[in-house]
Amino acid sequence: SVAQDELVRSLSARDLTIQLEPAPGATGSARHRLEGAVRRTGDSISLTLQLVAAESGGIVWTEAFPIASGTPAFERARQAAVLINGTLVARARGRGLTTRSEAARSEFIATIAEFYRLSYTADGNWLVAVRHAENALRADPSLPDAHMQLEVLYANRLGYSIRADEALPIALRHAQRALALDPSYGFPLGQANVQLELDYAAGIKNLEHGRGSGWDAVTDLVIGTALLAQGRLQEALAILQAAAARGGSLYAEIGLAHALELAGRPGEARSVLERGLSTSADGSWFGLQALLLKIRVCHADGDLPAANAALDRAWRAHGAERPEWFPGALALVGRTDDARRILAEAETRFAASPLAYSTGAFEGAFQLGDFDRAFVWLERAIDNRELELFGDVRLASRYAPLRADPRFAAAMARLAAIEKPSPR
Repeated sequence: SVAQDELVRSLSARDLTIQLEPAPGATGSARHRLEGAVRRTGDSISLTLQLVAAESGGIVWTEAFPIASGTPAFERARQAAVLINGTLVARARGRGLTTRSEAARSEFIATIAEFYRLSYTADGNWLVAVRHAENALRADPSLPDAHMQLEVLYANRLGYSIRADEALPIALRHAQRALALDPSYGFPLGQANVQLELDYAAGIKNLEHGRGSGWDAVTDLVIGTALLAQGRLQEALAILQAAAARGGSLYAEIGLAHALELAGRPGEARSVLERGLSTSADGSWFGLQALLLKIRVCHADGDLPAANAALDRAWRAHGAERPEWFPGALALVGRTDDARRILAEAETRFAASPLAYSTGAFEGAFQLGDFDRAFVWLERAIDNRELELFGDVRLASRYAPLRADPRFAAAMARLAAIEKPSPR
């Protein structure tokens, strides 16, 4: 991987050379280096790189990366590091594919690279990632990795742009096809079971079946999320700590920080999030989730200025496109007029077409003290199987008044009719 401090220096210069060593524990002794040049044209910056085999001097691949200008060197370096590391991972996975179709390999590499962009930068696009994966399958319908990547995209509901009922059949179809093509690919089916069906027993069984296929860290994350949703905090905390310790994903750190928040340890949660946010742009998918969680943990830690600063960052990056995510955060820090306005707009939009995400509106109504509307939005979130909310309503101290309301038992009965418990 490429460190950001190397790129801070390199992006201020003209030329770039980074020596790459095999990952710890990797077999073989191949050495490579990244060589490239930084070009500035007006306000734009372009980083052109080629991966070179150190011994032979042969060029393995060449690629250009547009880098946002007008931002501090560290921000440009962070973006470059994500794009380069995503490309390294994508091409490594592409080389490992069992396919005779170079077109399928190329499209699959583009899928992984796009997923890194949307996860860690503000420039990625869920539908572009879907298109590349579908193109890979057109070139080679028997490619389990492309089916698995499509399941991952739809298990995340294309960034909550679609509802669970729309995402579920597509995710299951690709998960089942991946497993049929390669019986070791239990991860995609397990993820769909947990995140879209709330079938924790089947999900954990399939996830455990898929261990050893290179997805163990994400397997721990999904299992931990399932345990947290059921209120099994200590079990979830242990497995999410293991997932974060494996490294490689801000998502794992978000999961751990969420568990720490529910355990009443906001200072530790904040430290985990700070570490993760240093590797992700505010406008990314991971950045949105991390910043919204940071608002809550800073508030719980008694640092209202930091909570407001995190809210400002999140709103600048996502407020125009995802206002329904923000009523809870706005109300929490005292911006109640904005919270009420967005809640009213969300009600109007939901009446026209059910929203893909109701958790933010539920949190906003609760923080404003409107329990009648909070329970309406909670039922909507349950119907949409918004998994990350369920551990909160079961465990978070801030929801103690809600749990004391007689309507809470009815809401949990509604949820229990949908979800299936995992084995103990």
